[in-house]
Amino acid sequence: MCFFHLSTKMRRENLIFCLDVYKLFFMKTENSFLECCVTCQVPLYITAQTLGATAATLVGVSVYGVNADIMATKPALSCVSAFFVELIATSIVVFLASALHCGPHQNLGNLTGFVIGTVISLGVLITGPISGGSMNPARSLGPAVVAWDFEDLWIYMTAPVIGAIIGVLTYRSISLKTRPCPSPVSPSVSSLLR
Repeated sequence: MCFFHLSTKMRRENLIFCLDVYKLFFMKTENSFLECCVTCQVPLYITAQTLGATAATLVGVSVYGVNADIMATKPALSCVSAFFVELIATSIVVFLASALHCGPHQNLGNLTGFVIGTVISLGVLITGPISGGSMNPARSLGPAVVAWDFEDLWIYMTAPVIGAIIGVLTYRSISLKTRPCPSPVSPSVSSLLR
């Protein structure tokens, strides 16, 4: 259950990052680029996730004796296939998170986290045999720093970020502006009770 909560939190943070990128480049604001980057919480999230992944890898190495190379994400097939699998999986997860958070389905309440967590789990199960199922740059950077093995790390640093941006932009481009439904004229309840 703790893994589910942390994974959902990480996806929410990636979604916030993508929304900040979207606001920065596509919305007309009076804030400059520097003001937006300073005021947004993205640098804090990136630092916290990277430190958390590094600390978790160090705990795995020191407490459990697990080799850091085992925790590192590596492409099982080619780098190109791993790149595109990470990109597509991340864009699907962020698209769904955007739709459930910002769209007409936001009234799902607690079920929203379950749906997003299920999609993340399916994404990891499907992409795991091909790319290691990272979908988060910090998850790959932590073990790479501890193992001091940066080979193919570019896949896991670029593909999820590009995929997340594609997911947000795709949602924003196909989402329809919701218009309030006109309420039909119906007799009031008090008039029916008379």
